Amino acid sequence: MCCENCATRVRNGLLSLEGVYGAEVYLNMAMAEVSFDNQKVSAKMLVEAVARAGNDGRHEYRAELVAA
Repeated sequence: MCCENCATRVRNGLLSLEGVYGAEVYLNMAMAEVSFDNQKVSAKMLVEAVARAGNDGRHEYRAELVAA
């Protein structure tokens, strides 16, 4: 992520998942903190949502789970 627009795309992508209650994206650290129901959302789904957020032909985002 290189700008506030990127952070917003990632945040919106995470919030679009049913079961995600909140998402804060920290641009300066290239990290996101996500509150979610692990009965409805898996780590894989979160990672995929981040990747889809950058799927516009100009951006490519990737993610990994740091802590659960």
